[in-house]
Amino acid sequence: MSHWLLVALGGALGAMARYSAGLIVAGGGWPWATLLVNLCGAIGFGVVITLLGKQVLHPSLQPLLIAGFFGAFTTFSTFSWELFKFIEQHAWLTAISYGAGSVVLCLIGMFIGIGLGRIAG
Repeated sequence: MSHWLLVALGGALGAMARYSAGLIVAGGGWPWATLLVNLCGAIGFGVVITLLGKQVLHPSLQPLLIAGFFGAFTTFSTFSWELFKFIEQHAWLTAISYGAGSVVLCLIGMFIGIGLGRIAG
């Protein structure tokens, strides 16, 4: 299958998963769904990239999973927009906690994902 088709298929699946997360996790003023998706995306990306590097997963899955699924699933552009809105509203404490919390938690998620990938591989 063409790499373009794999990216498109993975992107469709990732976008549907992202949309579903937004429906399941209601915010109430705080963008919980975005934070959760970015954290899960960091963990999943870490697992997949590690398993690809260890050749546990076939290299042909990289366009499907990395560029496709995780490219559409994670929501950094949404995160940036939400952070911008907090800053624009001068909600400094919320902006700092959301921005720093997202970055720190997703970095921790990446460490967890790579660790899980190393265990699985």
